[in-house]
Amino acid sequence: MLDSYAYRCEFGQMNGPQHDILGFGVSAVMDLNAQHETWHLEQRRRAMCCLPQERFKPDLLAAALVGLFGIAGNRIHDALEPAEHPNHRGFFHSWLLFAVIGRETLSHHQRLCTGQTSGTEARLLNGIGWGSCSHFASDATTAKSLPITGLFFSPPRRGRRVRRVR
Repeated sequence: MLDSYAYRCEFGQMNGPQHDILGFGVSAVMDLNAQHETWHLEQRRRAMCCLPQERFKPDLLAAALVGLFGIAGNRIHDALEPAEHPNHRGFFHSWLLFAVIGRETLSHHQRLCTGQTSGTEARLLNGIGWGSCSHFASDATTAKSLPITGLFFSPPRRGRRVRRVR
């Protein structure tokens, strides 16, 4: 059996630490974007009421926490379908699931930015979604890419050897 980390490093594919860095970064940056959009919306409301404007003060600790949840969202796919062989990608690494999660994450992010949704739980859920999307996006750039649906995926059975015909 191939060691998953060694296999991925040998063939230049994304490995765990690279996925984690990407998941953290994307989730934290998107949380900072939501913070800024919410602040901007509040400043427009204050201007309409002739109230003094405030400077944008990003909550970096909250963005880091959202980034940690992004790492969790990033790891879900490999926990459900570990990279134990070259053709490990099934439904949980598919374009179909990427489209569904990406659409919901973007929709949720837009609700956060417009003030329709707020709260720590909503931001953490958004971090999980962005981390998940970053995993899909990074796997899509590899040579194997992603399957369309992954519904007809069957991993090789363990213990069976394929005989070579000479």
